[in-house]
Amino acid sequence: MEPFALLRANRGGRKPGQSGSRSAPVVAGQRALGNAIRRARTSQGLTQIELAESLGMHRTQLGHVEQGKKDCQLSTLMRLADALGLPLSMLVRSAQL
Repeated sequence: MEPFALLRANRGGRKPGQSGSRSAPVVAGQRALGNAIRRARTSQGLTQIELAESLGMHRTQLGHVEQGKKDCQLSTLMRLADALGLPLSMLVRSAQL
């Protein structure tokens, strides 16, 4: 038997050190913020590629942020807001968090 198989079975299949799933309010907040970022980007006529390149990130990473699939560090959110020409507070407020 694999050394961590029993531990994973007791943790719902997660490897040691992996955290549980994100709570529903966190997921909803990430989706709302991602939608706000997408709305701001498209209202300025920017593609994901254009915005991602201006930030030095890959387009798929930005796509995951917009879909609420990826956690963002505060510094990334600040860079996103700056690239979109918006104060971070306005971006968060438009997400209605």
